[in-house]
Amino acid sequence: MRSRRLAFCSATLFEPGLRLMPTRSSALAVCVRFILDRLDDGRFGAFWASNFGAVLALHAEGFSFKHPAITHLLEVIEKYRWEDEQGLQMQVTHGPVWDTGLMALGLLENGLQTETMDHRQILDVRGDFHKRDQTLARGGWCYQDCDTYYPDNDDTLIPLLCIVMHMPEELRSKSCIAAIEFLLGMQCSNGVWACFDGWNICNFWLNQKPFGQGNEFFDPSVPDITGRVIECYGILLAKSDTSGKELINSDLYIRMKHACHKAIRYLASVQDAQGLWGSRWHVNYLNGTYSVLCGIKFFLHEIEDSLEASFVEEMVQRPLTWVKTMQNKDGDAGRGDSTPTQTAWAIMTLLAHLPPEDHCIVQGVQYLVRTQTTGPSVSEEDGAGIGTGLGATWRLRDYYHEIF
Repeated sequence: MRSRRLAFCSATLFEPGLRLMPTRSSALAVCVRFILDRLDDGRFGAFWASNFGAVLALHAEGFSFKHPAITHLLEVIEKYRWEDEQGLQMQVTHGPVWDTGLMALGLLENGLQTETMDHRQILDVRGDFHKRDQTLARGGWCYQDCDTYYPDNDDTLIPLLCIVMHMPEELRSKSCIAAIEFLLGMQCSNGVWACFDGWNICNFWLNQKPFGQGNEFFDPSVPDITGRVIECYGILLAKSDTSGKELINSDLYIRMKHACHKAIRYLASVQDAQGLWGSRWHVNYLNGTYSVLCGIKFFLHEIEDSLEASFVEEMVQRPLTWVKTMQNKDGDAGRGDSTPTQTAWAIMTLLAHLPPEDHCIVQGVQYLVRTQTTGPSVSEEDGAGIGTGLGATWRLRDYYHEIF
């Protein structure tokens, strides 16, 4: 934090001089061109803040509010607005891919059929990641209605799972193969996955940049997304193994396995002293630990070396023990205030490695059944620290995240 404050102070001191540099006008022109080149149906970044910032930036550079680029940006900003009994509010963004994908997975796991989401896959636009790797396959999904330049790993694996769980034979389709190749290409060299980038390993100097209080200049590689990717691959590989058919060609099969084993070695290296893993989108170790353990379970039987097997066994048992300590006598679980969401994470963690008859699992399920409301959802307490939404700006927050 001290080094970051020094960076902010230095930037403040040098700013007047930077404004006089002869390269400033050409640098600003490049910035304007960057914004204009990335305007799609979601406009710039498909977030209210990025669209609003783009309006300010373009207007500061002389664009009239009647300019087509700004009028289009304002139209999208208007779509994020709604009014209710609390007054006028602005939604951060729309997230139909992630929200719909999670709900679809919940329905599919309970035997209900849903439509697939392949029509939202980004196959015809080269995103910004192609600046770093021209060979990277196109085939990801983005979180929002339309953010074609920035597909991400989390929002790619969820639709991919939906398609395969709906129709396992689709593993052979161009859509699924493109998504698998996209995720493989986004793996960092140390075996981990981030959200949007595949090359961010060293972060110290980047994080000292005066980018904004509480923000990071780069996209960090994190255990929970890594865990979800290897869980996705584990499910796909298992579907291929049990189908009696070669749903995944041998070369791709081997590369997926290799990527997962590399990721598990990374996860072992970043496990903390209690045996836990952190999380990118939540402030809760239960979420990060659940994501990792649900992924690892698919590959435990493949470890042949006895010493390595013993190490991985300890790697799994320590967090399982910790998760059990997070459970209260009435079955709910959580760090701090217990909530149905955190209890569900704990149950899924235990189910990945223990029989369903385990006492803690039974108690947790009984708690969830007991706290279900008369409607389709369960009650959720404030202060859970689950980070599913940003207050009232994520309209579906109260409803969608319990379904799975």
